[in-house]
Amino acid sequence: MVKLLDSGNLQILSNPLEVIWESFKHPTDTFLPGMEMDRNLVLKSWASNDNPAEGKFKFQLEHSQYTIRMERSIYWQSRVSGDFMPDDILPIVSSLLSNSNRSGITYNRTKTTSSSFSKNNTRLVMHFDGTVQYFTRLNESAPWNLTWWKPKNRCDKFRACGNYERCSNSENRSTCECLPGFKSNLPDSSRDFSGNCQRTAPLCDGVAKILNFKPLNVNKVEKPDHFPVSSENECKEVCLKDCNCQAYSIETSQVRGVTRKCWIWSYDLYNIQVEDTNGGREIHLRVQPNISPEPKQTKQDGGPNNINNQFKQWPLAFAVTVASVLALAFAAWRLWQEDKVLDMMDRKLSAGSKTKTNEILKCINVGLLCVQEDPDDRPTMSDVITMLSSVSATLSTPKRPAFIVSRGFNYMASSSSSKAETNNEITITLEGIVEENSKAKTKMETGEVVLFGEIFELRFFTPSNGSNNDPRRYIGIWYDMFDPKTIVWVANRDSPLNHKNGDFGIAKDGNLTVFNEHKNSVWKTYLPVPLKGMEKLLDLETCKF
Repeated sequence: MVKLLDSGNLQILSNPLEVIWESFKHPTDTFLPGMEMDRNLVLKSWASNDNPAEGKFKFQLEHSQYTIRMERSIYWQSRVSGDFMPDDILPIVSSLLSNSNRSGITYNRTKTTSSSFSKNNTRLVMHFDGTVQYFTRLNESAPWNLTWWKPKNRCDKFRACGNYERCSNSENRSTCECLPGFKSNLPDSSRDFSGNCQRTAPLCDGVAKILNFKPLNVNKVEKPDHFPVSSENECKEVCLKDCNCQAYSIETSQVRGVTRKCWIWSYDLYNIQVEDTNGGREIHLRVQPNISPEPKQTKQDGGPNNINNQFKQWPLAFAVTVASVLALAFAAWRLWQEDKVLDMMDRKLSAGSKTKTNEILKCINVGLLCVQEDPDDRPTMSDVITMLSSVSATLSTPKRPAFIVSRGFNYMASSSSSKAETNNEITITLEGIVEENSKAKTKMETGEVVLFGEIFELRFFTPSNGSNNDPRRYIGIWYDMFDPKTIVWVANRDSPLNHKNGDFGIAKDGNLTVFNEHKNSVWKTYLPVPLKGMEKLLDLETCKF
């Protein structure tokens, strides 16, 4: 017996209560509400936008840290700073991955409660570009919106720079540069030191020790050791007595006599990220004397430069806002395509001068360029400022935004003119009953394989982006009644059928199986224990496409 639940979980049952295999335990690239991320579950990216084959990125849980691996190397990892910095995963994403909702109610694999806060309106995808992406939508008929993703930039990546280097995303600073008190053995013209930073003087040389510290604000740093102290001086002295101590930090407290937490780095410093924004935490880096403190950002109250910055800031803020709105509404992109994008304007703004209208059009154009699918098509922040502040700047025409692009494909109702024939080796019963009182049903017609319920459907498809010349056929699950369709699971992802004939069903041992035109298995579920006499539990039906 096969069931497709309204949670998107495809199950094989030996009886109505015993699940012997389920797709939630064998995902492809998508994590759905009701799954649980444990050490055995791995999301594997597609090879490309139209190739479901296993790509080079994997998302999994390793030692209580969510990790993206590019082949064997760590590409991104959560909580690299441990408890020293806040978790860089949204709480709602953590709730999804831990299989719980805001009330702490867990999902049931065989029956999804209708009160689940994120049921069918949230999903997490290991994208083929190396980012893990969290999508949400307002309801089951609304478009998907990209809400959160990691890594967002190079500095988010694991060990983006080498030891004793800090990674910065600001425009006026090299991507990687040595920490104060360190220098590179590469030429000054190099913008990426790649692990070539060394101390200008040793911490301990047998005679003297480096006794000075320099404050440094960081947004990320490898997790340190920690222990309780009564004061900052105590924490500092512990570091000074250790020739391996590179830096320390103290947990602040406004109450005297209260135990504080001292953080110590007694090994190479790496995974350091700094940003020219507020936030982060201060560490005290151990450096030799005469290292001048870094200049802090000062707020300007007036002057030509400040006025120019204010001019650049308001359209930039508007452009980012517009981009967010466009990401939330598929209709906005349609308006751009139909040359009706000014319909988005507030009536008070649309009643303004032609110059103001042109400025709004420019802002929307720039906003769309900032959310392009290909990162190479997106302008840098300096380009954005130039485009917005220049009267004569020529803007390129945006393509469809990344936030609303879904995998396109043609679903295959039938590729064979022959009717279904009985085959005792391939049997299947498709049950679309997913929950009590649901309207789900099973559609079994000659030459067609469709299993669908209230939310999802299971069917053959080809990921051809609208092309009818693509010979590849896959079995997949996607959200029903939504276009473009969003695929959440693929059976034979690494073994597409490349012929017009093929079979799909349950073999005598109980395995859900995809057969090619030669009756050879190209994919099956591999039940932990083969079920003898499974065919007796099933109606003898052959499904062809």
